[in-house]
Amino acid sequence: MKEIKLEFGKEGEGISKSLSAFVRLGDSIFAGGDEGIELARLKLSDDGTCFKLKELLSLSNWFDLPIPPQKGQTKQVMEVDLEGMC
Repeated sequence: MKEIKLEFGKEGEGISKSLSAFVRLGDSIFAGGDEGIELARLKLSDDGTCFKLKELLSLSNWFDLPIPPQKGQTKQVMEVDLEGMC
């Protein structure tokens, strides 16, 4: 099995700590965490040794996301479950 190194950096730390789903498309890997509404796009490095964070993509830029408060909370919850991403 081939190992793939993913570098999320400080900006993508939240996704890297709750990695829930990812898919590779060409020279990019799109990764989603268990919490939040962002996807991380990691791009293959020039030397081909790892994938590094290129950008964070907010799903709220593409979709009207219903974000109701959950029982016992007064704030809106900002989370999309991406486990089914393919």
